[in-house]
Formats: sequence, structure tokens, C-alpha cells
Amino acid sequence: MNIKSILYLLFLRKWLIIVPPVITCSIAILILLFVEPVYTASIKLWNKEMKEESSILKVVRSDSQKDLYANVQREIIRSGAVLEKVLIDQNLINPPKSNNLISRFIEMPKKKAKKPLSEEQKKIAALTALQKNIGVDIINPEIILITAKMNSPQLSLSVVKSVAKNYKEAYLSILNREIDQYEEVLKQRLDVLNNDLTNSETILQDFENQNPDTIRKPQFQNRFGKLPDNISNELNVKTPLPSMSSDMNQVNALTLVIHELSKLELQKSKLLTEVSSESVTLQSINEEIDRNKKVLALNMIKLSSQARLAVEYQRLQWEVNLARERYTSLLAAFDKITLSRGTKMKQISSISVLDKAVAPLYPIYPKKKMIVIAAGFLGILTGLACTYLAHIIDTSVYTEDDLEDDEELKVLAVIPTKFDEVCHD
Repeated sequence: MNIKSILYLLFLRKWLIIVPPVITCSIAILILLFVEPVYTASIKLWNKEMKEESSILKVVRSDSQKDLYANVQREIIRSGAVLEKVLIDQNLINPPKSNNLISRFIEMPKKKAKKPLSEEQKKIAALTALQKNIGVDIINPEIILITAKMNSPQLSLSVVKSVAKNYKEAYLSILNREIDQYEEVLKQRLDVLNNDLTNSETILQDFENQNPDTIRKPQFQNRFGKLPDNISNELNVKTPLPSMSSDMNQVNALTLVIHELSKLELQKSKLLTEVSSESVTLQSINEEIDRNKKVLALNMIKLSSQARLAVEYQRLQWEVNLARERYTSLLAAFDKITLSRGTKMKQISSISVLDKAVAPLYPIYPKKKMIVIAAGFLGILTGLACTYLAHIIDTSVYTEDDLEDDEELKVLAVIPTKFDEVCHD
């Protein structure tokens, strides 16, 4: 089949080629009238890392996009604590007005739900829809890009600004709540330690009043002194009595036990502010404390009354100074938490906007020109396919080749038609 024959067949079935593209383009245009446009506005934030004094509140950062702190910020931005406020600020609990092409000329009635929704159900549905339309990209551990997809440029701009504003407020509220809870725990702990310190000092004072001839004032009497590392003068006895001389070695050994107990109690006090009560390390320290207490109790029975008084006095001194150091250590931790509040406030205020949000000029969806061109191309392919199918099904004879194929006879002459003349010219 030559080109002239092909063109002749295409001319005969020209409507099969013309009509499908017209139909597909018309359908595409009709669909575009009802499609909601999607506009995207974005804002870029810099969440600067601040130096944290408190080891409890300190955030460990990495240099990768999988940084835990950065991913936590993403979840905070997409959380209900932020987006619920955005819903209220932008009045999005009720779906926004349609912004498709046909609604600009004709006011379309709203679809009525099959079953009326309660206010809470509307809020949940709106929150779910908003979460799908809010995107958070971690560019690096300190740079966050927030995007909002809405059906109008003004709405997408106002929503992304509202998300950024409410994120700062929600993050500040979370940090304050965390610090408040930790401060409350420390305050309770400080009250307990203060009572322990007062009781220890009272017991020590009563012991001194009851045994004025046996003991002398301890060498470290400052209210907030630290436990001494050197325990060469651990007995603090006025004059070792003859009855006590045989027990001196054992008294010295028990003094070392008391010193070890004090150190273990101090470690335990510090750990209580950092780990849970079920920590393996804390349990190990408790077991060591119990063992030392049993050793102290067993050996106290074997001492003379004078030596027992000396050891008891030494124990009370260590107990007072231990209470003082535990109190001052916790007080220092409390001061760090107070400083941390200021650091966190500074961190929130240091969240700065790198790229301001602007109203988008064009929607990202739908791509009208691309859709119409694609529909026209599809229509042309459909028309050609229909033409080919019609040619196969049709048994009519249009060219000499068809006649030769059907009758198996040689064509000797052809009478020209108007189409042949036109093609010849």
C-alpha cells in the first residue's frame, strides 16, 4: 500500500481521527472546571543550637538529617498541639470555600454530609486534612522548611505563617512544662534533704551535749562544707582512754567504712536526679551500702563503750557533712535548671526566619496546559487506533491493491476519481 492509498483511507475516515481528540480535550477541560487548585507556600526556619548547662536537659546533636532533635521538631510542628491552634486561627474547622474554575463564576452549593457531624468530629476531620497538607523537610539539623498546600495563594500563605508562629509557642510551652516538672521534683528533693540536714545536725548537737567529756568539736563545722578526702584525724576524740587503746585499730577501720558509706550515699543522691529508681547502677550502689552497714553494725557490737561512742560520734559527723554536701549538690543542680530556663527562652527567641513566606503566583496542581496537551495526544492515538480497526473490519474495496488481494486478479486500468485528481495536482 502506497502513501496515496494511506492518505485516501485516512481521508475517508477523517472523522474518526478528528472526533476523539476533540472529545478527550473537552472532557479534560470539563474536569479542570471542577478540580481544586493547589497552591504551595513555604517558610524556612533556623533553629539555632544553644549551649545547655544542665546535663538533664542537654540535647545531643548530630550532623546528619537523621538528627533526633531535628526530627522531634518535625513531629512537634505536625502535632495536634500546633495544628489545632492553626485550625482555630484560620477558621479551618469548616472546609474552606471552593476555588475551582466553575465556582468563580457560579456559586456551587455545598455537599451535604449523609450523616451530620458533631463539632468534635469536624475538628478531627479538619485536623487530619491539615496534617496531610503540611510538610516539614529537614534540610540539616538546624534548618527546617515548612510548606502548606491550600486551594488559594492567600490561604496557603496565612496557614504557613500561622504554623511557624504556633510552633514557637507550642515548643516554648513544652520546654517550660519540662523544666517546671523537673523543678518541682528538685524542690521536693531539696525539702527532704533540708529536713535530713536539720535532723542530722540536731542529733549531732544532742550527742555532743550528752557526752561533753568524751568528744570534742569536729574540725569541719561550716554549714555547706564538703566531705574531706583526707581522714587522718577521723576520731576527733579528746584523749584516747586506756580502755580504748586496744580498740583503736578497729575504730580506724570502722572510720574508713563510715567514709565509704558517705561516698556511696553521695553517689546515690546524684544518681537519683539523673536515673530512675530501677536503674541497675543505683541498685548496685544500694547493695554496696547495705553490705557496709551490716559490717559497721557487726563490728560496733565488739567495741568497748568508749570506742563505740567515738565511732558513733564519727558516724554522726559524716552524716551531717554528707547531708550538707548532698543539699549543696542538689542546690547547684537547681540553679542550673533556673539557668536552663533562660537558655531555653533564648533558644526559642533565636528561631529566625531565613526565607519569608510569600504568596505563590501559580498553582502546582493542576497543570492545565500539560493536561489538555496530554488529552489531545491521547485522543489522536485513539483516533488512529479506531481508524486502523475500522479498516480491518471494513470489507469494502477502496484501492486496486484491495481488489487484487480479494479477487487475486491483476488490475489493468484504473478510472481516476476526484480524489486522485486532487492528489495528482
